[in-house]
Amino acid sequence: MVEYKEAGVRDLYGRGVRRLVRQFWNGNIDRIEFAVALTVLINQAYSKAFALGLRDVGIYTKEMTPAEAALLARLEQEEFNRVQDLASLVYDNRRAVKGKYSDLLRKARLNQWPLRLDFLRDQAKRTARRNPKLKWVMSPEKEHCPDCLRLHNRVYRRSTWDKWDIYPKHPNLACGGFNCGCSWEETDEPVTPGRPPKLTGPP
Repeated sequence: MVEYKEAGVRDLYGRGVRRLVRQFWNGNIDRIEFAVALTVLINQAYSKAFALGLRDVGIYTKEMTPAEAALLARLEQEEFNRVQDLASLVYDNRRAVKGKYSDLLRKARLNQWPLRLDFLRDQAKRTARRNPKLKWVMSPEKEHCPDCLRLHNRVYRRSTWDKWDIYPKHPNLACGGFNCGCSWEETDEPVTPGRPPKLTGPP
């Protein structure tokens, strides 16, 4: 698969975090405004980084599984939980109480915040690789039953095929499966809308 590179996501996130910290340190925004803005920024950056990780292995955001969405939500929540700690650190070292911005940057380790996006992108890739998109392909050297004809060229995530208990050479195919020449091929083509067609079974 071709990796979809977008280093700008990490850079923009890092600059965004530093901008909000400086605004709060300067007194241009209050604690609530800081926390809300940082939470929105985290959500945007994490969603983008996760989507890039999926695209690295040929998965589109709309093809994300519930398990992948839950993973993204959990990783986001872990970062949301750090917001108030950072807010307290900035508040305690704000300009109004003679806090130095350079000292705040060192204490807050802001350079580590955007590095989390690399971890997030890697988690998305690793999870998606375990659940690839599989395309049903008929063999040109075999006759094809009605079920295999309907399934030909359909693309679903592995978990979807498993959910509906459909796979090449399945005994419930119209051909009985024993002489089936069909196979799955891993692909980055878009997922077929809807669910796989119901098998009619052997005569």
